[in-house]
Order: sequence, then C-alpha cells, then structure tokens
Amino acid sequence: MIQINSISFSFGAQILFNDFSLSTNAKCACIAGNNGVGKSTLLKLAAGILELSSGKIKASGETIYVEQECGEIPQSVFSSFWSADNEARKFYSMLGVTEEKISRWENLSGGEKKCIQIAAALAENPAALFLDEPSNHLDGENKQKIIFALKNSRAQILLVCHDREFADALCEQTIFLFRESETFDGGEDKVCAKIYNANLSGALELRGAEFSSLQNEWQDANQNSQKIKNAVERWRQESARSAGRVKKSALKKNDHDAKSKIDAARVSGKDRTAGDTQARFESLLARANERRDKTQRPLSKKSGFAFLKSDADFDSANRFGASGVPENILHFPQKILENGKRVEPFDIKRGARIAVIGKNGSGKTLLVKAILHEAQKSGRAKNVFYLPQVTDDDFRKTLCEKFDSLSDAEKGAVLSTLYRLNSNPDSLAERENIFEASPGEIRKIALAMSLCQNPPYLYILDEPTNHLDLESVLALENALENLSAALVIVSHDKVFLENVLSEDFFSISL
Repeated sequence: MIQINSISFSFGAQILFNDFSLSTNAKCACIAGNNGVGKSTLLKLAAGILELSSGKIKASGETIYVEQECGEIPQSVFSSFWSADNEARKFYSMLGVTEEKISRWENLSGGEKKCIQIAAALAENPAALFLDEPSNHLDGENKQKIIFALKNSRAQILLVCHDREFADALCEQTIFLFRESETFDGGEDKVCAKIYNANLSGALELRGAEFSSLQNEWQDANQNSQKIKNAVERWRQESARSAGRVKKSALKKNDHDAKSKIDAARVSGKDRTAGDTQARFESLLARANERRDKTQRPLSKKSGFAFLKSDADFDSANRFGASGVPENILHFPQKILENGKRVEPFDIKRGARIAVIGKNGSGKTLLVKAILHEAQKSGRAKNVFYLPQVTDDDFRKTLCEKFDSLSDAEKGAVLSTLYRLNSNPDSLAERENIFEASPGEIRKIALAMSLCQNPPYLYILDEPTNHLDLESVLALENALENLSAALVIVSHDKVFLENVLSEDFFSISL
C-alpha cells in the first residue's frame, strides 16, 4: 500500500500541497489532472526525490521513479542486463532489449529508449514503481510490450498518464488531482484528490456524470431559492400595504367606524397575516440558501476555438474555418521517402480527415515533411498550419514574433482559446514574452493563434497530444472536431484519433 499522510510541499512562495492525504492499495493506479496541479511532483515526493516540508509518505518496500524523458541510459542497465539473475533479465527479454540496442543508445527511437528505461527499472524488482508519462513516443507494438511487462511485475504501480488506451489496459483505479478554486465556485486555493475505482476512461465518465449531477443539483437548489425569494418580496409588499391600512393616524379624527374596524382586525389578528407569512417565507429562504450554498457548483468552461467572425466562415456541418477553400487543397504524388518507403498518391480535399499511423521510425514525420514540400511547390504553404512534434527554439522564436505582431483583438481571441484549451491565460498575459512557456503551453498557443490571421485550409499535426494533460487533450478533441479545415494527424493515441476523425476519414499506414 502507498500511504500519503498530511503532506505539505511548496515551490518557493507557491503552496502546492497543504495537509494533503490519500492512500491506495491498487496494483496500478493512474494519476490524472491539469498541467501544473502537481502530478509529477507527487510522484517525485513519493519516490523521495523531492523533500517534504511536512507529513509522511509510506510504501511497502523499495521505490523507483521513472522520469518522462529518456535523456541518458539508466546506469543500472550495465549490471542488471548481464546479471545471472534470470528474474531480472526476463524484463529485458519481454521488452525486446538486446546488447546491440544498448550499445547504440544514442541512435535509438524514443520508444526503444523507453523500453530500456522501464526494463532497467523492473529488473531492480521494486515494491513500488512510479512512472511519469510512460507512453509518450510509443508506437502500438511497444505499448503492448510495456503493458505486458508491467502486468507481470510484482511492483505496485502509480503512473501519470494521459493516454487512455495505455492507462485503461493497466489501471484499476484513477486518482484525479484538482485545485479546488479552479474546479468549484467558491473553492479553496488548495490541491485536492478524488479517487475513482475505475480505469481512466471509466473515471472520466463517472467524473462527468458527477459534475453534471452537481450542476443540476445546484441549479435546482438555486431555482428553489429564487422562487422563495420572489414569494418573500410579494409578502413584504403586502405587509407594507397592510401596515399602511391599519394605521389610525392616517384616519380622520372623527372616523370612529373605521377605527373600530381596525381595532377588530387587531383583535382577530387579520392585520398580522401578511407580516407573519413574510416571516415564514424569510425563514424558508434562509434554509433554502443554506442548502444551495452547501452544494458544490462545478465551474464550466466554453470549449473549442475562439475566433474573429470576420476571419471565419461556417460550413454545412456548422464547423468553422477559412472561407473560399477549394475542393482539392493539395495533390500528393507517388513518392519514395528518404527511408525508402513508397507512398501512393492521394488528394487532400476540403474538410478531409487523414490519420498517419505506423511504428516508431517508419517514416511518419518524413511523410509530413514531404507533404509540406508539396504545399510549398504548389503555392499552398501560406494555407497550411504545421505543428511539429518537437517545438525547438526556432519555433518558439517565430511564435513569439507572430504573437507580438497581433492586434489587441487578435490577442484577446488567442487568450480566450487558451482558456478553452484548459490553460490559464493570465499567466501568458503576465509574461514579457512566451518563449519560456512549457512545451504543452507552446503547442496550445500555436494552435490558438492559427485562426487569427489567414485561417488555414489544412492543419498538419505531428503528435499534437504530447506534453498535454488529459483535460487539455479532451478540450483539443472538441476544438478540432469543430474545424472545417482539413486535418492530417500523426498520433499513437488511438482514442484521440477515433474521437477527432469522422467516420469517413482515411489512414496512411507506414
């Protein structure tokens, strides 16, 4: 069992965890939540890489943390791979790790490096294994190898993962981390956890149903309060009119008959009816407001892209994008890629949905570059938006320059889209420039800017979900579904492709 008891931890002046607790005895549990909420930090705290300010974390034995990136070969490989212990060596065999691959580490694909990294960790036979985004850069074959190896280990596994296919195959429990102030109206500024005894996809459904139920419950309670409030106001007005009617001072001095009627009303209590009813309704209102205020109200966000109406038109399916898009955007001729793969000719038509799939190293990015080259040759480059798999310094510099050149209205649309893509636009607005934004934020900023000037006919997205948290991936799915532009998407995320691409999409397998 992994137990986290009343921990506190801060990054400088920012309090991340404060008196935070949870426990899990699941064989494999997935940690989900927004970027910056503390998922990776929690793994590092659990593994002892970061030091707690207070509190305790307990695991039933040795723990190992496997980081997201595969920068350097794990040093333990050089002892465990050549070990006489067959129990340790079996994981290298399961994951297809050979002496030849170890010797050429620097030239391996990201997926091959990840297999070595996880094999080395499992060979240490840890009691608890903490994995940070283990499915990044993995093709389908390597995913299945790693899933098989993890299932056959003795380790209790806690992983951060946005890949629903990968997490669903492993996890029996999902832990959602969320900052209460960003999730519920009037919530405290603290990180909380909600545990669902379901895999990641199941937990998403449960969480959605839970939020919908809470929203409906709050709305019902609020409507009830409003009805009672309206009744209070009516009886307050009636009480005021009654008070005016029963004042003797308002009568003529010798109007004894009217004064007698007022005295009779007081004796019978008729003049108190309006006031007493008002008081009862005010008591009911207080209780109704209390019930409503005890009901958490989930904060909701708009989804999709924000756009300037002058820049975009709607198609027949009510999706929006550039106006005047030709029926045939680009013809790709038969071509031999740099790796020797032959690609048959195809056309990218208006509104097309194309998936590019294949193993690591099969040439998917080479095909993307070839498509971009054809766009350049045909004069269509200005109508194409390209999001590369790796956003290097040159990409960031160009993005900064484009953002600075936008008008105030265009910058407003970018910030609005960032919010809809599950980012905090205030953090961008406060920066002197966006160069230092995280890789995930850079990807979202680029996408948000794509509709501001000359909306594209075609989006080419190479692994667009890399570095995005799950909520951002879901928001991106919704945004791309509503674009009328043609989409060419390279991705190992099968669920993402199924959700974004319509039934009439076609795939290019390499």
